[in-house]
Amino acid sequence: MSTIRIARMRRLCLFVIAAISLPGAVSPGAAAPMTVSKGVAQGKKDKEDKGGKKVAKAAKRVSNAPTKIGVPALWENRGNIPSLNLFWGIGGPNLAPKPPFIFDKEDVTGTNPKIKVVDANGVKWNIKFDEEVHSEVAASRIAWACGYMVEESYFIPSGKVQGVQGLTRARKWVGADGSFTRGMIAVQRDQLSKGNGIHQRIFRRD
Repeated sequence: MSTIRIARMRRLCLFVIAAISLPGAVSPGAAAPMTVSKGVAQGKKDKEDKGGKKVAKAAKRVSNAPTKIGVPALWENRGNIPSLNLFWGIGGPNLAPKPPFIFDKEDVTGTNPKIKVVDANGVKWNIKFDEEVHSEVAASRIAWACGYMVEESYFIPSGKVQGVQGLTRARKWVGADGSFTRGMIAVQRDQLSKGNGIHQRIFRRD
């Protein structure tokens, strides 16, 4: 018997002995099954459990995103424009400021002199002075009639504010006794809300 054949016989005998003595032995040429230790398997299971809890927790969160699409309020149809009262504008005579006016403070923002007042109904207003008050009121009436949103504003030929003090820029336009002429009075923005496309006051009307 040749040396090569003897070597082959020895290898075959060794394989048979190993197959008999080792449990779970496989046939020649088959891949040995991969085994995972208990610790590794448990770690994988814990990771999967934590991942599942995170998903469940995320599913319980409530989103703050809006669920309905808003309605644009830049413009609306005013209907029969010739029937609109362009003298009083969007507020009308019923929402016009009612004297006496009580001084709150001077508004030093912007470029025009302004003061803040409260009228007899408890509504807060800004009174603006200087040259543009006529044109600003007129422009707001035209914009309102065309369907655009404007704030309540009125032109006051003359008036008086009680308790005026400490004026700087507005001193030229408001006398020591609180009297003034040619002022544009507009409701303060914190007194307004947008409802049905029209600015409405936020205060109780008894």
